Amino acid sequence: RRQILGEDVTELAREGDKVALSVLDEAGRWLGVGLAGFINIFNPEVVAVGGGVMEAGELVLEAARREVILRARPPSRDLADVKVATLGPKSGVLGAAALARNASSGEYLLGG
Repeated sequence: RRQILGEDVTELAREGDKVALSVLDEAGRWLGVGLAGFINIFNPEVVAVGGGVMEAGELVLEAARREVILRARPPSRDLADVKVATLGPKSGVLGAAALARNASSGEYLLGG
């Protein structure tokens, strides 16, 4: 017996498995709860969601967006575009590295 991984659930959902679709829908709803709080506090124009779960793409984001519409407050809710990060599962690490990079010298700022 092997462990069921996220990619297994995604594959089953894409094949129409009702349990897998339900799992991804619930994950999306909880993601949407968190995103709504983030949107209410920070008022972003774009929220790029990355990581392994985003391999499921719209199977997760559709439910997340529905939850954001229910929970986030206008005008923040209406301005925020929730989308899959274009750099894939490593987008968070790449974004952190870009923030740490000194724009003028091109060197990375590590350790303060």
